[in-house]
Amino acid sequence: MSLKSKKTSNAHTNTWTGNRIFNLFLNTALVVMLAWYGYKYHGLLYPSTRVAEESKAKVIMYSTKWCPFCIEARAMFAKKGIPYFDYDIDKSTDGRDQFINLGGRGVPLFIIKKDVIHGLQKKRINRLLIGK
Repeated sequence: MSLKSKKTSNAHTNTWTGNRIFNLFLNTALVVMLAWYGYKYHGLLYPSTRVAEESKAKVIMYSTKWCPFCIEARAMFAKKGIPYFDYDIDKSTDGRDQFINLGGRGVPLFIIKKDVIHGLQKKRINRLLIGK
């Protein structure tokens, strides 16, 4: 009986080690994916460039908190150090009214140098802000 007990315990230990390695791999992959997501979409490595006064902003943005393109735009502005003013059209009635008057159909909507941009058009935004 002692031989059977040893074989069973060794098999169990090897399976546990295999599961442990697999779990370690999954956890590492999850951490890497979350870090990449935070870097790319939330600009976690950069301080926010959102300003409290519309007059200090280079960009006026009409957005929502849940919109992935709005999140990406905020990260883009943070990475490039561009000050922006953000109207959350779900919370701000003034922002929602302006959004509708500008012909807003979806978010994000931007005003840059009196140009109205519907959607996250990165090349056009960069051209207006940086001249590239």
